[in-house]
Amino acid sequence: MGFPGLLLLLVMFALIALFGVVLALFIRKLLQRQADKRDSLTRIEQKLDKLMEQQENRQRR
Repeated sequence: MGFPGLLLLLVMFALIALFGVVLALFIRKLLQRQADKRDSLTRIEQKLDKLMEQQENRQRR
């Protein structure tokens, strides 16, 4: 195994490491978007609950 073989081996390991990093970042971004979406839905539900409560209070008067 000469210099070209060693260089090819290093490039392959670098590409595998790069793939791992990119995959981890991709998964992290997906999980972050999912958490943001869940938080957004929670805020919307809270606002709807508040509106429904206000509507019920108006109907009771």
